[in-house]
Amino acid sequence: MQIDYGREVTVNEIVIKARVASGDTHFTSCVAEFSDGTKVVLNLTNSAVNQYFDVGSIKTTYVKLTNFEVADSSKAVAITELQTLGVENLK
Repeated sequence: MQIDYGREVTVNEIVIKARVASGDTHFTSCVAEFSDGTKVVLNLTNSAVNQYFDVGSIKTTYVKLTNFEVADSSKAVAITELQTLGVENLK
């Protein structure tokens, strides 16, 4: 899962909303990778509310979520929303 910004931005926070439904499992973690080479491990919980992750102040042209770990690989799992919060870098 990747968001391409088309320009350099500064990302300060990542927000993830997981799907929580009867019979589903959940992601326990994933890694956020940025174009500058930074990698941040995000530890996820089994919750239907938005989960906020402070990533500092990373200048990047994209953010990619990789290396998803699940609590139970035999059940369905999904993320319903991914947001990044920050500012556009003006030249």
